[in-house]
Amino acid sequence: MQPFELSAEHLAAVERRRRIVVRYDITGDPKEFVGEPPPPEQLAKWWDAQLSLQDMPGTQIDTIIWWSEGGLEASFESDVRPVGEWIKNWVAAGVEIPSLALEQAQRRGIESFYQLAMNGYDVGWDGTKIVPMSIPMKAAHPEWLMWPYGPVEGGYMNYAEPGVRDYVTEIVREVAWRFDHDGINLDFARLDVLLPQGQQWELREHLNDLMRTVRAVLLERERVRGRPYLLSVQIPPDVVSCHATGIDIETWVREGLVDLLILGCRTFDVDVRDFRRLAAGYPVKLFPCIDAHHSSDGYFHPSLEVQRGAAANWLHQGADGVCTFNYPDRTPESARRAGTYIELMDTDYWRGCMQAQRELGSPETLRRTDKVFFAERRGGGHFMIPPPEDWSTPRSMFLNTNLLAPLPALLPNIPTGTPQPKEDWPGPPKQSSDYRDGKVDTFVRVWVGDDVNAEAEAVRSITVRAVLSDEDGSDGERLDSVLLATKYRDLYNRPPLSDVVERIELRVNNILLPPPIVEDGWLVFEAQPAWLAHGENLVGVWVNPPEANAERLTLEKLEIHVGYR
Repeated sequence: MQPFELSAEHLAAVERRRRIVVRYDITGDPKEFVGEPPPPEQLAKWWDAQLSLQDMPGTQIDTIIWWSEGGLEASFESDVRPVGEWIKNWVAAGVEIPSLALEQAQRRGIESFYQLAMNGYDVGWDGTKIVPMSIPMKAAHPEWLMWPYGPVEGGYMNYAEPGVRDYVTEIVREVAWRFDHDGINLDFARLDVLLPQGQQWELREHLNDLMRTVRAVLLERERVRGRPYLLSVQIPPDVVSCHATGIDIETWVREGLVDLLILGCRTFDVDVRDFRRLAAGYPVKLFPCIDAHHSSDGYFHPSLEVQRGAAANWLHQGADGVCTFNYPDRTPESARRAGTYIELMDTDYWRGCMQAQRELGSPETLRRTDKVFFAERRGGGHFMIPPPEDWSTPRSMFLNTNLLAPLPALLPNIPTGTPQPKEDWPGPPKQSSDYRDGKVDTFVRVWVGDDVNAEAEAVRSITVRAVLSDEDGSDGERLDSVLLATKYRDLYNRPPLSDVVERIELRVNNILLPPPIVEDGWLVFEAQPAWLAHGENLVGVWVNPPEANAERLTLEKLEIHVGYR
């Protein structure tokens, strides 16, 4: 099909500066909305708290994506969807979150997007607990639904059904005509259960059809109101996972169906480079996303250094900015004024996330700040996703699974081999008899977004840190255990024998690092700036077992810490 023609004004709106795009779950705590809305004075304090991060000096937040509902229930009086049970009293009193959010954004000069979850949760709040919510359209059309997780969930909309696509188009149309936002974000991340399992890529044209229809609806709204109406989408963190989900992102870009790509959700290893390749020459902006709550396994409530490392990697690969999601949404001071203060607000995590909103969107503010770069772990971070210690390949959704993450990685338990005699070598004559060392490395790629060679004079230290598990139950002195992950469970490693420090070799870009020291169960290797590349680095790990099959070592975590003076 021919690509959509976009006006000069529309293209200029796509090009505007966006350092940090915040996906803001403004109704994330339904308890705040049960009962009657607060009086105007208290409501003003509530908004002051909700937007206090945007009001901080030095903030880099240029765009807010307002999320105020699950998707098939509305947070306003709707002709298409039922009003959410948890907010019906607010709506009945004329207090509609999407309208107030837009007003607050416009008052601050912040770009404003309405968030629509393409397959959200159908839940309400009865004042004490989360409860299922009845969706009339689902009840009337059971043929529209998929049940990949059995009857425990409310059923997910199958976009291969024409009725589903028509219904969602009407939702978009109503939102676009009711609220004067700058754009709408279609969140395919919540959840990316979109098409029947095992047929997602085969049925991709149904999602293409939906995107063409939605684009036409929003461009018509743009024409009527006389200013651009942008379309953003949140999609998996790499192109191949888009394909497995049924998202034909190449077509969406080529036909001009999208303006902003929000990449990933809780995955730090976003393949920005591949998206930049396919978006080259098209008016599309890229914003990889950090979810600080439903986090990458082992990085729940990530430190400021971890957040900086992710942002530096993405910007180096060509991202136009970053997106933050499920971040702390208010300063402690404003929360006290609004009566919503909690003790978590005075933690290093909270303060780090507030500082991150001043730094993550620009290479200049990230320059010479301490960072952690790491290899990602599969799974974890959400109760619907298999944890790495009990892994199974997801079939219905791919976006939040870290399906392609390299860790945990089982290390071969093969002792150093005997050099092959030259008479057995099929190569040229007079080949040296020690042409191989018999070692089998486990390789992991780690992206380092800082040019530590150019900044070598400012580098204080570089360390490569690893955590191993050993499933061998033999007796012997072992390292201290390490807490690997905390989301939904506390997961510890099974420490290796203490003499592993004498048997392990770790190479960065084939450079053998000096033997490690042990810090709290971690193996810590010193490194030099000249040993790292600006971009992908190949880390090889090899451990010589005391004898064949004596231990089964697993590489659980691998990090590169860069500190500056």
